[in-house]
Amino acid sequence: MTTVTTNPFLAKSLDSAARSLDIPPGKYQEAVERYTAVANWLDAPGTTLKPHAPAVTVQGSFRLGTVIRPVVHGKEADYDIDLVCRLDAPGPSMTPRRLKHLVGDRLKESGNYSRMLDKEGRRCWTLNYAEADGVGFHMDVLPSAPGTQTTLLAAEIRGVPTIFASHAIEVSERRAEEQYIWLPGGSNPEGYALWFESVNREAMLREAPLQRRMLYESNRTVFASIQSVPDALIRTPLQRAVQVLKRHRDVRFAGHPLETEKPISIIITTLAATAYRGEADVAAALAGILERIEDFATSGIILHDGDRWVIPNPVNPGENFADRWNDAGSKRAEAFFKWVAWARQDIAVAEADASETGTRTKVAESLGVSAGASSGTSKSGTPVLVHTDTVPSVAGTSHCRPPLWPVNLTHRVDVSGSVRRSMYSAKALWPLTDRPVPKNYAIRFEASTSVSPPYDVKWQVVNTGAEATNAGPGQLRGGFDDGENTNGRVRWEGTAFRGTHWIEAFVIKNGVCVARSGHVHVKVR
Repeated sequence: MTTVTTNPFLAKSLDSAARSLDIPPGKYQEAVERYTAVANWLDAPGTTLKPHAPAVTVQGSFRLGTVIRPVVHGKEADYDIDLVCRLDAPGPSMTPRRLKHLVGDRLKESGNYSRMLDKEGRRCWTLNYAEADGVGFHMDVLPSAPGTQTTLLAAEIRGVPTIFASHAIEVSERRAEEQYIWLPGGSNPEGYALWFESVNREAMLREAPLQRRMLYESNRTVFASIQSVPDALIRTPLQRAVQVLKRHRDVRFAGHPLETEKPISIIITTLAATAYRGEADVAAALAGILERIEDFATSGIILHDGDRWVIPNPVNPGENFADRWNDAGSKRAEAFFKWVAWARQDIAVAEADASETGTRTKVAESLGVSAGASSGTSKSGTPVLVHTDTVPSVAGTSHCRPPLWPVNLTHRVDVSGSVRRSMYSAKALWPLTDRPVPKNYAIRFEASTSVSPPYDVKWQVVNTGAEATNAGPGQLRGGFDDGENTNGRVRWEGTAFRGTHWIEAFVIKNGVCVARSGHVHVKVR
């Protein structure tokens, strides 16, 4: 089943914003020329590499068609290009160190590449290109060798089709100054790209004819004919969705305390492709992808066994993309699900706007772009347009009444909230988080408790700020209200006043308050 959206302007606004993040056709051609030159240099006759039959392929977001300008420290950064240099005839004496330095030494033999070469990375050699137009590239070259028969068999035993598993490679990893190992489990970027393309194939066939013609008409100085427009510049709803999600992540975590824990691109790309159901536009694709990610317990695209999170690599199931979520003290899982809620909120707010201009503006704000920007035009180092939700902090609360019952806290009660478009709406737009909720929405609160029935849940709502104060008698609230449903566990409230407010649940059993949730703050902008 595919997802549909109700705002006719949303898909167009998202697609336009994604185009502004994409690499322009002219800059794409420059990138192709750059990495083709590197490939030719590595494979030149008469060199130390030539006997090893180096095969250079482009991988990563350039290969997948999901490339965007990265955001680093709140500024537009250079494009990243990933190359894999596979030595197809490494020989029995090949060690991880020798593999790494065969490629690095060949790059250093070029005067140009030697000047552009960064210090040795853990797995890659990085070339830094500074372009005259201020939009540069970082090119990561990954030395590799063919995967072993053991690696291939392990992938096939786990159900990976041979067409994907056969592209596995061995990768050198530098652990210390002179300590190199073969990366445990190897890697398979080519197999991953083929898997992604298999998910994307039907949409690509549907989108390619019209997009190829449009790209040719607007870039006649770049392409000689319609047929010369490469598939790499066609964008399906899945590819646009991945671009939007990656950019949204970069913008929403810019300067956030969890910025270093933000979701990595391979997780976003894998989950998006796994959750995609062939939706015909980017708005529907995003809505469906985020809904299935959030409902991972049902969709099964994220595995959670006790305290362990697993997002398997689809072409190497022994590799867990979420492995670092399980590190002691890690907040990566928290950051991921917080971001999913933010993304759902921003899309829902844009969808709720009835005008084309309003929809376009809200989408642009959430992605840190200008509403009328064209693709890839801003120079590296340009500050990103990060939209901040400023809400007054908690104001005076002298109107908050103390509990009406004796208090003996022997149990727990937790409160969750989901934002709705209106009171008693069946559809949850996004879960309540620490991000502000727009005015004139509704929130459904629900209490879950360890107290055994029978009991009653009472709710205390405390509004603060100038708007609630000026609204008239009683609008600051502060008393106690009954809930709905069994035992009063549900409470509905509207978001009428700008400011920071709170709600708290009290569980009453035999006339005694045996559990209270503490303040659940709600910011309204």
